[in-house]
Amino acid sequence: MQIHIRGEGMELDDSLRSHAERRLTFALGRFAERIRWIRLIVSDQNGPKGGVDKLCKVEVRGAGWSVHVEDADSVAETVVTRVAERTGRSVARRVSRLREHRSQAPAPVRSVKRESTVVLSEGDPNPS
Repeated sequence: MQIHIRGEGMELDDSLRSHAERRLTFALGRFAERIRWIRLIVSDQNGPKGGVDKLCKVEVRGAGWSVHVEDADSVAETVVTRVAERTGRSVARRVSRLREHRSQAPAPVRSVKRESTVVLSEGDPNPS
C-alpha cells in the first residue's frame, strides 16, 4: 500500500505528514492487500485570510475500484483525521459490496452427460 501525501498552496511540515500517514495507515491498514495506492492532498483555499479553508482530498485505488473523499476545516490536522476516518468507512463499504457481488455470481455451467434409455413395448419382445 503506497501512500502519497502532498500539499497544494501550502507547505506540509513533517508533523502533519506523519500525522496523515499514521491516520491513513490506522484507517486502511486492514485493507492493505486490496489497495494499490492512496493519494492525500491538503490545500489552503484562502491563503493567509484564514477561516474554514484547509481542504483535504483522498483518493484510494484498488483493483478495478476507487474511493474519493474530501472535507474542509480550519485546522489541517482535524480535517486529515476526519477524512481518514471517512475514507476507512467508505473503503470498508466498497470491499463489502465487492464480496457480496462475488458471492452472488452464478455458479459455472457444467456439462451433464445423460444416458439414453430405450423402452420396448410389451408386444414386441424381440426387436430386430
